[in-house]
Amino acid sequence: MKNRTNILFIAVILLSCSVIFAQGGQDGASGDTSYSAEKPLVMQIGNGVDDMNPQTIALKNFGEALKSETEGRVDYELFSNCTLGSDEEMVEMVRTNTLQMTEANLTIKDYVPQMYAFGLPFLFHSYADAYDYLSNSDTAKGIWAKLESDMNMRKVAIYLNGARALTTKDIEVKGPADLDGIKIRSMTSAVSQDTIQALGGTPVPMSYSELYVALQTGVVSGQDNGLSNVYSSKFYEVQNRFYKTEHGYTINVVYVNPSFYNTLTAEDQAIFDKLAKEYLEDQYSADMDLYYAEAEKSLKNAGMKIVEQKDMDMQSFFDSAYEMINAKYTTNQVYLDIVNDVKDFCNY
Repeated sequence: MKNRTNILFIAVILLSCSVIFAQGGQDGASGDTSYSAEKPLVMQIGNGVDDMNPQTIALKNFGEALKSETEGRVDYELFSNCTLGSDEEMVEMVRTNTLQMTEANLTIKDYVPQMYAFGLPFLFHSYADAYDYLSNSDTAKGIWAKLESDMNMRKVAIYLNGARALTTKDIEVKGPADLDGIKIRSMTSAVSQDTIQALGGTPVPMSYSELYVALQTGVVSGQDNGLSNVYSSKFYEVQNRFYKTEHGYTINVVYVNPSFYNTLTAEDQAIFDKLAKEYLEDQYSADMDLYYAEAEKSLKNAGMKIVEQKDMDMQSFFDSAYEMINAKYTTNQVYLDIVNDVKDFCNY
């Protein structure tokens, strides 16, 4: 009698587990292949910036369009401003399907060894080249495939979230030689310090929170950040020249959990892919172009001189960067392969 009771108990447990697995652990999560407008598949999206940020707006517009074009079969919930955790934590949540979609910096972690190489200075000479390479090169396609098969992260979209630029006060810069002996703030990472050296300056590592006062007091004479940071942090008050060196790009990638994506019907996958291109790449890029134009206008109105690449010796910057990369990074075969592959693909 006792054995029969145990068998019955085990059977009930197994049945319960089967029901939980079939439900996917939450409304509409992976495993529920019978979703409909009455029982929608719910996609939870997380990101790390506030509701007014263009990134959040793009994700919201994507979610609304997806819900509309699938006639309510796929719904969404958006959690912005690090509500669910840091970028790193949200990526891990996507990997386990606890969260279905998020965005993160391309170099946030070396899930695939080549990923850190994309942080090297002047690896790409323009954002158009970066986007083309990361979208169409065989190497990049291999990275995305490996992320999906080995790390459970499917690439949805790629977009630029700012180009790094150099700013100084009362220092005319045409090329690296003009920054010889000049103290420039860097982030604490080795590649950031090496980047400042490639620009010609002497790196002074410090946190972002210390930067304004350091510029104000002359502890450092310059720094490198994008238009939005220079404007929002009011660096124009303590710097008067902005050089569009674009020595690095903050490239974000939107990831979706593959199990969730594969739960979608072929029809809904086609809708998903179309809207991701439309809202998370094309529309976002257009919105950011307007945003950067407004930020640049504000810097000019504040008295900052904007120096275009045509007014600098960009080749000297490229040469300096490659010299540094060859000296410090090409002993690592992974970095060497990426550098050579980018050169070949982009005809540098």
